[in-house]
Amino acid sequence: MIKKLPFKIYHPILFSIFPILSLYSNNINELNFKEIWLPAGFSILLVILFWRLFNFFLKDVYKSAIFTSLFFLLFASYSHIVGGIITPLFPNIPNRYFLLLLILITLMMGIFLSKFKKNIKQLTIIMNIFSISLLVFPLISITLKEIERAKYNLKLVPILSVNGSKINITSMPDIYYIIVDRYPSARIAMNNFYFDNSEFLNFLKDRGFKIVPNTKANYGFTTTSLAATLNMRFLDTIQTQMGSASTDSTPYLNLIENNEVVRYLKNKGYLYLHFGPEYGPTFNDKNADYNYHYWHDPFNLSEFFRKYLDQTAFNPLLNFITRITEGDVDSTEEDRLDSYNLAIDQLNKVADSAKAPGPKFVFVHSFLTHVPYVFDKDGNYLSEKKALDMDQHSLFIEQILSANKYIKQLIQKIQENSKIPPIIVLQSDEGPYPDRFRANIKTFDWRQATNEEFNQKFRILNAYYLPTVPEDKQDLPKTPINTFRVIFNLYFNENLPLLPDKSFAQVGGDRPYEFFEITEKLR
Repeated sequence: MIKKLPFKIYHPILFSIFPILSLYSNNINELNFKEIWLPAGFSILLVILFWRLFNFFLKDVYKSAIFTSLFFLLFASYSHIVGGIITPLFPNIPNRYFLLLLILITLMMGIFLSKFKKNIKQLTIIMNIFSISLLVFPLISITLKEIERAKYNLKLVPILSVNGSKINITSMPDIYYIIVDRYPSARIAMNNFYFDNSEFLNFLKDRGFKIVPNTKANYGFTTTSLAATLNMRFLDTIQTQMGSASTDSTPYLNLIENNEVVRYLKNKGYLYLHFGPEYGPTFNDKNADYNYHYWHDPFNLSEFFRKYLDQTAFNPLLNFITRITEGDVDSTEEDRLDSYNLAIDQLNKVADSAKAPGPKFVFVHSFLTHVPYVFDKDGNYLSEKKALDMDQHSLFIEQILSANKYIKQLIQKIQENSKIPPIIVLQSDEGPYPDRFRANIKTFDWRQATNEEFNQKFRILNAYYLPTVPEDKQDLPKTPINTFRVIFNLYFNENLPLLPDKSFAQVGGDRPYEFFEITEKLR
């Protein structure tokens, strides 16, 4: 169809990939280039389908191409247009009416183009040039970043040889590494939230856990904390290689996904089951033998792909159809319900995994005490309206109480369903956000933080269930960086030295390699 034209029509395809490249360019420090291919392919396919559909009605390939490009720009920019232009002008009009406005504008464009006779080919040339010009800046930005990344020389010497002594794999226990994001230590729960968590801690002790008091995170954010723990090392080498001025966090993401703990255990014959949350650096892992995903997302879309769909009219259109077929449903409430159901479903699937043949390494990253706060104290769903009537501290206590309920159920099921008593590590990667930081996450300078704020952010839960190891042999670490060093020494006959219990804060969230030591502030 296109080859017979006097000149090519590029603009519909180029307009289809512009939103992808723009979104990627704006978030490039947290993304790898491989993440653009699937949404880009989806977007191109969608535009081709639109183009063919519109050409069926307009009977003119030039007009249908222009119509497709204009329609897709409106479709892909829906959230920006509504949030940045229409809502500020008309704040009291429900968002669903803006979708009807989009449909009305589309019909008007179709009628206008069907009657348009003059200079359609010249307009096509203008559209081609405009679509190319839109891609210039994101492509330059992406190209420069990828050239910079190609120069990275981020080589870490393995701590353990994967060709070590063989073990009788059939007799080895499963290993559960359960991270409850932002769960506080007992000390912080009491001192900062006036909440006595002894009932839950006593439950863990009764189930055979040993709780390590005064545990502190080595790093204050999920990405750096897990990169250090799962690679059993401090991040000073990668910090030196990247330089303190770098803002690119993807090396940490690669360290998490290609970590030494998983590499070692898979070489020993362990299966790797990965239960990530609904977004973030642990959402998915390419090295896992199984990746959990919630049933609402059967395609297991990446976080980047979902962000792309969120800025288009795709989600509002689905919500609009839902309202017609199922009645009025608030989209924000629906998102909160998804977060609530996912958190519970995730832990239920983890419990079910205990029945699967082993040995297996089960990584769990739970958002039970992470925003959005969607639980009441009994573990039931908390509506947004009720949540808005509560202060942040009261809300957080409700999340702790709910988390305790579901963690108790999980621990019981894992222990009861495991043929061989499993190793279970229950930790938080970081503590709850201090009030000043939560109010200014992007601009907060941690060099100005108080000792109390450091303690709230870095004091974490740290509990171990280590079957077959006498209690007097359980000399457990006070920082997570030594967690797997201890486990590998106890169960795999390794002889790894323990690292010093040091903690490091980064200056700000956008300066991932600029650290300073705060160990003395956590006494």
